[in-house]
Amino acid sequence: MLNLEESAGYRRIYRTGARTGEINTRKKDILTFLESRFGDNSLGIRKQVELMDQPEMLENVLARLFA
Repeated sequence: MLNLEESAGYRRIYRTGARTGEINTRKKDILTFLESRFGDNSLGIRKQVELMDQPEMLENVLARLFA
């Protein structure tokens, strides 16, 4: 019997989906913070955050916001 959860393709898609969800969550957190704290003055940095696609980079931004 074929078990999709054991296939390499399924695991790759699952990891990619989890990574995308992690990236989107971090972006949302950063953007919410910037908007509530700085309003329109943060428009430039918010646009830069939207372009980020590496979880490590987003985590670094989050850490700096709360430092």
